[in-house]
Amino acid sequence: PVIMDLISLARAISHPADRIAWLALLRAPWCGLALHDLFILTCDGSRQTVLDLMEDEQRIAAMSEDGRKRLLKVREILLDSISNRRKKTCRRQVEGAWLRLGGPACAHSDAELEDVSVFFDLLDQQVGSGALTDIPALESAASKLFALPDTRTGDCLQVMTIHKAKGLEFDSVILPGLDKTPPPEDPQLLLWLEKYSGRQSELLLAPIAETGGDVDKIYNYIRLLDKKKRDFEDARVLYVAATRARKRLYLLGGVRTDKNNAIRPPESKSLLARLWPAVKDAFCGPFGNGEEQKDADENDIPSPRINVPFIRRFISDAKIPPPPEDRIRLSGAGWFPGEKKTDEMPLFDWAGEGVRRTGTIIHDWLKMICESGIENWTAERINSQAQAIRMDLSRAGISPDRIADSAGGVISALAKTITHDRGIWILSRHSQDACEYALTGRLNGEIVNAVLDRTFIDENGTTWIIDYKSGDHRGGSLDDFLDQEQNRYRAQMELYGRLVAARKQTPIMIGLYFPRLQGWREWAFLPA
Repeated sequence: PVIMDLISLARAISHPADRIAWLALLRAPWCGLALHDLFILTCDGSRQTVLDLMEDEQRIAAMSEDGRKRLLKVREILLDSISNRRKKTCRRQVEGAWLRLGGPACAHSDAELEDVSVFFDLLDQQVGSGALTDIPALESAASKLFALPDTRTGDCLQVMTIHKAKGLEFDSVILPGLDKTPPPEDPQLLLWLEKYSGRQSELLLAPIAETGGDVDKIYNYIRLLDKKKRDFEDARVLYVAATRARKRLYLLGGVRTDKNNAIRPPESKSLLARLWPAVKDAFCGPFGNGEEQKDADENDIPSPRINVPFIRRFISDAKIPPPPEDRIRLSGAGWFPGEKKTDEMPLFDWAGEGVRRTGTIIHDWLKMICESGIENWTAERINSQAQAIRMDLSRAGISPDRIADSAGGVISALAKTITHDRGIWILSRHSQDACEYALTGRLNGEIVNAVLDRTFIDENGTTWIIDYKSGDHRGGSLDDFLDQEQNRYRAQMELYGRLVAARKQTPIMIGLYFPRLQGWREWAFLPA
């Protein structure tokens, strides 16, 4: 369950329109919404993402008091994770959100926490510094992981197949699932049997009957002999398993009852059927053969068992303890560590969630164009990718009525970039170039994470740090707007410069590029 919740969290953060993942996320222990609260939140909202519904105050007001507490407790964390997604590696996004939601407290043992660590390593291998796009591949890879052994059990418990237990002995042996039957075997194309007569061997061979043809009696005869051999082998294997026990042998299996409540014999192909003559009386116990139940007093008949759904979750007032001081991360990485946030920092109040999501798609396509070679792209080729861009916008959570306009904006921004001298220069090949380059460093005693949209070393030996700004400008002077944006993002970009300067002893230049506007601002980074 812990890994399944993590997969849902990774899917939800990477794809805001993944409805199933978001429902599972709100049902997970760190939130634990009851089903009736989930219904109130999402009913009649099929054309909206769960993320949008979480900001609908009328829906939240209609929920139970407990549901409101639970939703509001996680909403800010999830919204923050979405607004900053793809600014870090996928692993860091998911792991950071998991820690803030209280994920470690949902684990039952240290072994489960070790399993979580293995999953994060898998996420790093599958996704790396890019975005989670191939969800089936991640789920398939996760399904092949095995839980680590529980270190608290010591070596007193061993789980193995019957064949591996041959030659060993144990104080107690548990044989589960004895009522299970093997899957039916597919008919073989050819069956043969080698028989010995004196010193000579004879081969009995029969092909499978053609479709619609008569049944081959020799084929069926050999098949019957093979079945008897398998029955003898099953009995031998069962004998081996039962004789591994020194003191106690536990035989587990299930049977059905008929309309008179009498127990039916187990399936003939099961291992329990071979034991049935010896264990029937002990297995049936007080149920007998059904006749005693007819004469029994009605008061003695046990009442039907009702299974109440159980959900593992925090109490609604649970509080997550803060992390140690040396592990606190900056929520925005937009100001210097140790300094207070000021009004000049980029708060993104001007941009709605739709604008941010569209900007993310522009960033993704610029990265793809750069890595595949800008020389291979034209405006016509970008226009031919309209359907793929619309699908990306849909997965990002853009509402259907806005996808067409948003796709047009993305196509326009990409076309302007690949036909602009500055855009061509940015996306061209350079020395030590990288897109979405992740950096982590310690500044003023605090851990700082950053992802550089584009970085490289030019022909003059200067390291460039470039950030894409996908906002639009309407009205007023374009130069004034670009100057304002430069001041707005200066502290954030200077922080990136400090991280890069700690690794590279080269001159550093910082640039802001605006794909929609073909705008550009640059300045030299001067380390303190």
